[in-house]
Amino acid sequence: MLSKLLLLSLFAASTAQAQKTDTVRLATLAPGALLWLHNIADTRGFYKEANLEVRRLQVADSPALVQAVASASADAGISLGDLVMKAIDQNAPIIIAGGYITKTSLRLVGAKDVKHPKDFAGTKMTAGAVRGGTTNLMLYQLLMHGVNPNSIQRISIPNSRDRVVALEAGQVRGAVMTPPFDIMAMSKGFPILDTFREPYLQTPLIVNRGWAEKNRDVVVRLVGASRKAAQWIYEPKNRAEAEAILAKDTGVAPEIAKASYDFLVVEQQAYSRDLSVPEASLANLVKIDEAVNAGKVMAQAPKIDLRKYFDPSYLAAAK
Repeated sequence: MLSKLLLLSLFAASTAQAQKTDTVRLATLAPGALLWLHNIADTRGFYKEANLEVRRLQVADSPALVQAVASASADAGISLGDLVMKAIDQNAPIIIAGGYITKTSLRLVGAKDVKHPKDFAGTKMTAGAVRGGTTNLMLYQLLMHGVNPNSIQRISIPNSRDRVVALEAGQVRGAVMTPPFDIMAMSKGFPILDTFREPYLQTPLIVNRGWAEKNRDVVVRLVGASRKAAQWIYEPKNRAEAEAILAKDTGVAPEIAKASYDFLVVEQQAYSRDLSVPEASLANLVKIDEAVNAGKVMAQAPKIDLRKYFDPSYLAAAK
């Protein structure tokens, strides 16, 4: 009898341990398409299935997000790729665990009377910060159309929703925006003038190295739940629910969410289906940075050491 009770006690203890929920502090930017996979994983219960409670910590801008993860104020984050690369180059204790958006969600939007990207020469524009990140992409798109990046007066407006307001107020003549806010701008008569189509690691999932080493299983489960969200969003039967999740998080109308799905999932296929990180998506970040700094378009992307920035072992271990 005593042995049976002991076995039952051990079984109950092991079951409780197996069902233990781990908490992950996830640093994010403002609501938008960058967080679509996270919101799907949360809403559809993929985090819960992985015994995870993911607490979203919204920060002011992308540099603050990278700093939060590097300083261990957050365990993980959904960041901007080029800022992550530069931070790792400076020995920040972070690493990419998976790729969320590996073809950009950003599009170049102009004032209502702007007909061509060449018309932006000498004007005020915004892409978030005044340098690096999405601003580099905007300047590269202008460079591709023969506009001198140095002629642009850059205005700092961290999130896409506020960039729509700035366009309406005439504070800027152009901006890069991510859905659903570029589509909101288009519905107000602002034209979309250019889209970068090559591989581009816009938003990787990053983790603090020290935390990840101590909590490897948690990272594997986090990556696995995120990958389920990526696979789920591409299933046509899930489209209506995916659009509803985006609309709820961002507060946009259903037709705006529908157009966002059309662009991001159907047309651009921006989300990595398996969270892998193509080498070209990182190499193009370096190519864009070098081109903007040199003021001329580079013929080829440079070779990079993918493993320096991305640890694929978490994905390999994820179920």
